[in-house]
Amino acid sequence: MRLGQKRERTEIMSNTATMDSSSAVGTLVFDSHANIVQFSGVAEQRKHDVKQLALVKLDDEGFGAVEDSAAGMRIDLYRQGDLTVASYYRV
Repeated sequence: MRLGQKRERTEIMSNTATMDSSSAVGTLVFDSHANIVQFSGVAEQRKHDVKQLALVKLDDEGFGAVEDSAAGMRIDLYRQGDLTVASYYRV
């Protein structure tokens, strides 16, 4: 995984908040200790991502994105307090 191009915060927030099933193919929620709180869709097979995703530097408002080009996935991240939401999208 590598840090992808920065995307508009409003686009990431919109996608994360709505979790539109036609666009997001999975979600992974984890805490600051990399404990998985919840998962859905493709995230069930990608639980191993937590260790890497926990290390991603996010902007001052808690947003970020990474791309796993080998898997054809983009992962939008949003962290608030102790929890991080990772939303998976096919690219």
